[in-house]
Amino acid sequence: MSGTQLFFELGTEEIPARFLPETEANLRQALTDRLKALDLAHGALTVFSTPRRLVVCIDELAERQPDRLIEKTGPAKSVAYDHAGNPTKAAIGFATGQGVAVEELQIFPTEKGEYIGVKKTIAGKPAADLLPDLLTEVVFGLPWLKSMRWGDSEIRFVRPIHWIVALFGGKVLPLTLGDVAAGNLTRGHRFHAPAEFAVADFADYLARLEAAKVLVDPDRRRAVIRAKLLEFAKDLGGKWIVDEDLLTHVTYLVEWPVPLLGRFDEKYLDLPREVLVTTMREHQKYFSFENTSGDLLPAFCVISNIEADDPEVVVAGNRRVLLARLEDARYFWEQDQKKSLDELAGKLDGVLFHKKLGSYAEKTARVRKLVVFLGAQVAPQALDEAKRASHIYKADLLTGLVGEFPELQGVMGMYYARLASEKEAVAGAIFEHYLPRFAGDQLPAGAAGALLSVCDKLDSIVACFGVGLQPTGAGDPYALRRQALGVLHILADRGWNVPLTDLVRKALDGVEDKFKADRATLEAEILAFFRDRLFNFIRGRGARAEIAEAVLAVRFDHVPETLKRLAAVEEFAAGPDFDAFAAAFKRAGNIVKDYTGAGEIDEALMTEPAEKELFRAMHAVRGEVEKHVKAGEILPALVTIAGIRPQVDQFFDDVLVMHKDEAIKKNRLNLLHAVVGLFAAIADFRKV
Repeated sequence: MSGTQLFFELGTEEIPARFLPETEANLRQALTDRLKALDLAHGALTVFSTPRRLVVCIDELAERQPDRLIEKTGPAKSVAYDHAGNPTKAAIGFATGQGVAVEELQIFPTEKGEYIGVKKTIAGKPAADLLPDLLTEVVFGLPWLKSMRWGDSEIRFVRPIHWIVALFGGKVLPLTLGDVAAGNLTRGHRFHAPAEFAVADFADYLARLEAAKVLVDPDRRRAVIRAKLLEFAKDLGGKWIVDEDLLTHVTYLVEWPVPLLGRFDEKYLDLPREVLVTTMREHQKYFSFENTSGDLLPAFCVISNIEADDPEVVVAGNRRVLLARLEDARYFWEQDQKKSLDELAGKLDGVLFHKKLGSYAEKTARVRKLVVFLGAQVAPQALDEAKRASHIYKADLLTGLVGEFPELQGVMGMYYARLASEKEAVAGAIFEHYLPRFAGDQLPAGAAGALLSVCDKLDSIVACFGVGLQPTGAGDPYALRRQALGVLHILADRGWNVPLTDLVRKALDGVEDKFKADRATLEAEILAFFRDRLFNFIRGRGARAEIAEAVLAVRFDHVPETLKRLAAVEEFAAGPDFDAFAAAFKRAGNIVKDYTGAGEIDEALMTEPAEKELFRAMHAVRGEVEKHVKAGEILPALVTIAGIRPQVDQFFDDVLVMHKDEAIKKNRLNLLHAVVGLFAAIADFRKV
């Protein structure tokens, strides 16, 4: 492929680091789509970003669009020419509109008859003429969580634009964004090399920018940081606590990463590990280290954006900030222990859960009833611990440490419960009721924690639905989708086959005084929500969408049973004869889907050998199928049903279901209804 390089850089004020990874992907996709729409072929498309710049390089970009041969059809021939074959006003007008002489018009045969038309070549436009508008549309089409105006400009962007480099084949494109015109001048590091300098192309840009203390490729910045973390860990005789999310974040915080190692007083290691790590990670964006035994080391790594003359000055400044925060944490840790969790829990009536749903005291009371209801059915051995935990599991919301570090909800409750000599199952449940916190997160290890997690999440979901706070297409501010998936994950992991319907009804009892909606309608809406989440849960495990739909269409109330049934249907569907099986029984299901008059089958009304054979075959296997289904042996049940497929196929080959004799027709419908009923408790194969 031959073509010309497009190099584009947009220089701005510092863009928040959390925006940049997604922006790179959005920018790459937008450019790909626009180039395709303009029919501009290209080679490699590179997108980089730093806090101060968005960078694009497109190699081997076509210098112009290809010419296009098009056909334009006009009026019918009978309208375009008179009886003498002379062009009419319609033909002349069409020719004029197309910019051709009447003599150049052609006759095109179509399905509707002969029409006049013209073939003409549309010359492709030069890429240099198209690229300014393309880049403008792409830049201002980028989605941002927040954007702004600045100065007297009418444009909106994530941050003010300071410079633009736009080179096509080394020549500056005529591009202006707001009041900033493109050129060939870029800028280096804000402090190390702030002066402007010219670049010729992308390779020249990369080399000169690195000399100006900017690593524009985020992968290189990441690699520099990772290598230093490993080096520091080796020096410390331990390892860095791997945190890929933090690594990504700091990668996009800096243009010239300078990792520095600092240390703090060992006395702070008396604080809970999570307090130390959270202080360093969330507030300071520091990396932490641990020894080979997994114990935290009194060291941190800060990623500076400058090469200081004396790095220790930078380390000392960061250490002072960290120690101030650790002193605050130590103070809260000591003060919090002066109040019992029961004392704090007694004050939850002053902590608002939601203005429409009351206080956390009300929520914990509802959850406690749910714990008793669910625990008695699925985990009676853990009920006492779960009930105790349900009294105090939100008490840490009133502690100083959680007030300072909201991320430690549950974690601090666990620590304070241990200090108060609560049972380990109780302390663990206080932390585990937040699990799982995100996709792929750990599930509660203890039964008490699992009970509390399910009941807390269930209450939040049902209560929010009750007062109209359900998720919408625009968002899910209360994370109800995630909480529903958490409930499903735990029920599946624990094998708790309690009906979702019973759980939802019990939860609705607790908030009945909060909502005005029709209860039956609300119940159906919540169950449909769980059904949709279960479908996503199943799809996330790799199940085919049509198989998931077929299984859920039958029932989904018992989550472990549903997943077991799904696994059996998936295994059966992997067989070589499944498509033929599904087609035969899908046909039967479609015929009787609206049939409501099912009754006894009268063998005396059977006139065709094929229907008699199907009746006998169905009758012979029905008892065995029912036995397998009752025992939860779904795969053997499906294999047994599959054994009568030849009779089903023969029936459809030889028998007219909709017979003119009403009695015979009804009898045949009854037979098909009975055949479909064999797998009615397994899956609806009409969905496949």
